[in-house]
Amino acid sequence: MLIRGWKTATLLVKNGEFDDRDIAALRSFCHARSFDVEYYPGMQAAEANRYNVLERPYFFEAAHALLSPG
Repeated sequence: MLIRGWKTATLLVKNGEFDDRDIAALRSFCHARSFDVEYYPGMQAAEANRYNVLERPYFFEAAHALLSPG
């Protein structure tokens, strides 16, 4: 999972898959602190880039590209 603040990005790594409870906790943490959720498994692009808005959801696009089979 990847989150982003104004000047930082944080990559969260887990030995195993992130489950729905992990994702809900991440989303709640980010909402309470105005961090952008940039990537988690199954995330849609529309969920990214909400607080510290960039021209496009670059971080989501990058994470998605790195993790896709192509």
